[in-house]
Amino acid sequence: MAEPGGARFFEAVRLVAGLRLKAFYRRLLGRGVLGSAAALLLFLGLAGGLGAGSYLLFAKVRGIVESPVWMAFSLGLFCFLLSLFWVIWPVVAAQVDDAFELGRLLGYPIRPARLYLIQTAVALLEPSGAFFYPALLGAGLGLARSLQPGAGASIGLMLCYVLMNVCAGRALLNLFLNLMKSRRSGEWLALGFGVLLLLSVFLPPVDSSWLFGGLAEFGATSEGQAVLAQNARAFGLLPPGWLARGLAAAAAGETGDAAGAAGAMLGMAGAAFALGLWWLLRFYRGGRDGRARPRRPGPRRHPRGLHLPGLPETVAAVFEREIATLRRSPKGRMLFSVPFFLLILLRIIGAPDLLRYLWGEAWASLLVSCLCLYVLSVMGGQVLANGFGFDGPAVRWVFLAPAAPAHWLIGRNLAQGVFVAAQCGLLAALCYGFLPGARLDGWAIPAAGMALLLPVMLAAGNRISCRYPRRFHLNLSRRDRPVPEGFFLMLATLGAGLLAFLSLLALAALAASRGFGGTGETARGLAAGLLLPASLLGGGWFYRRMLAGSARTLRSRREEIVAEIAR
Repeated sequence: MAEPGGARFFEAVRLVAGLRLKAFYRRLLGRGVLGSAAALLLFLGLAGGLGAGSYLLFAKVRGIVESPVWMAFSLGLFCFLLSLFWVIWPVVAAQVDDAFELGRLLGYPIRPARLYLIQTAVALLEPSGAFFYPALLGAGLGLARSLQPGAGASIGLMLCYVLMNVCAGRALLNLFLNLMKSRRSGEWLALGFGVLLLLSVFLPPVDSSWLFGGLAEFGATSEGQAVLAQNARAFGLLPPGWLARGLAAAAAGETGDAAGAAGAMLGMAGAAFALGLWWLLRFYRGGRDGRARPRRPGPRRHPRGLHLPGLPETVAAVFEREIATLRRSPKGRMLFSVPFFLLILLRIIGAPDLLRYLWGEAWASLLVSCLCLYVLSVMGGQVLANGFGFDGPAVRWVFLAPAAPAHWLIGRNLAQGVFVAAQCGLLAALCYGFLPGARLDGWAIPAAGMALLLPVMLAAGNRISCRYPRRFHLNLSRRDRPVPEGFFLMLATLGAGLLAFLSLLALAALAASRGFGGTGETARGLAAGLLLPASLLGGGWFYRRMLAGSARTLRSRREEIVAEIAR
């Protein structure tokens, strides 16, 4: 059978795109009518809001429309931020998309390069990428009223910009897959983390004083105009800023410069495409070649079992095995490392000043709270909602070993809790100790929130894992999705727990101010003193109350769990 070529390439794109859209449609229907409607409304609302906001920014804001310097700065910043989120989204989502599963289609009569090209073309039509289209379309319509670069130039430049972002995002995820698969992924992550730390320390701080002085007053001074013009030129030197530079050149009638910007974006897209293909082939072929490299035999050691004071040996054994699985698996390392790179990225782009302007002096604690919620939501969907999914055929030992089901649940939850608590604790330490201007004001909020929400999520995860099991893979060559019902139940549990915590926070503040008569710092200290033990007691009570029922559910659903996980 010959490889498709010529006009058949577009037929292959149509078939793969139809297959992807059909799979997306089935997943949407699998969530039920209510879940599908909620997901669709959320998607349309966020995407439409981005589009409307970008249109109003470039068409209706007088300070931007009437000032060439403000227009250049705003357009460069918009292109930079949009490209940044577009490129890092595949990694931030902590999931491997079906389009990256090259191994599923390698058996077909088609070269990997052509297959990767087809999948890249299909990626332009996927919902995850289409989320950013309204923002780009709104900006284009707004610029058509103000900057007036011309319809043909705008469409051509924006198509090159989209292609560059899609290729760069796929290449970044393929690089991350290789790093996570490597035996030395921990060392590579530490090296990248250290490089970014040094970069963020030695880079000159972003000047955000204009946030506190007011936009109009800052832009009206000659010094402010010079700073804006310098930042606009800096954005134009970066690949995301080539779109802004090309649109400005087209508006000025400089077609050569506009064509040069389009060519530069196409060249960057081609380089990202080549690197992404090479990294993806390397990932599926197991490194530099396809042969497995056995480790050198070393002295045989007989490890001693872990001992946890006050807990049975079976709990300690399950804890030791589960924490080793989370620590060594590529997916576990990926889930653990992504928030740290996000935090360093916030430091590099000067986000602390913006957060201080928006949230006040307690911005660091609110940022830690948001990061903890992100960790709980990702871990809840990928690990807690399917606690037995990574066991594979070994799930039979849960029922064959002479251990009570509750011991298996406690040991596993201890490992998951330590993993999440260590991640959130390190994030808090990095946030308070590394971000400039971070203060410990309000530290009790994220601490008490984790004390309440983590046991609640673990308890709910036990019950959901027994009701909705699904086989997961430790490697990153497949995208594993939990059962939609289980995933939405975990998100609902997180939302309900957050509402309960906010109610507890309000009660603690009310008791500190009225019950004990505290004011100012005294009231905040009393509220923290009441909130922390109340959260610990509430979370512990909920977990203990749910444990016995989860153990009974695990025992009663033995056949369903083994049939689904061990297949």
